[in-house]
Amino acid sequence: MVTTKRPAKEIIDKKGLIQLKDKAESEKLAEEVLRENPEQVQKYLSGEEKIFGLFVGEAMKKGKGKANPKLVNAILKEKLKR
Repeated sequence: MVTTKRPAKEIIDKKGLIQLKDKAESEKLAEEVLRENPEQVQKYLSGEEKIFGLFVGEAMKKGKGKANPKLVNAILKEKLKR
């Protein structure tokens, strides 16, 4: 902003820095990650809870870093309860 003298919103829009807040889109990311990693899901469901970070990381990667990690965490935990 200091260098370009442009408003923050314009810079954010131009660089694509807006965080994904849409729950439906985050659910889609979570479902894709779980569907693409069935072996890891089974490991997690068998008690290997450390693997949960893999799911979050993959969802963030799929969302190109724009997904809300807190929302993704909550959605993944809910889906893995079933």
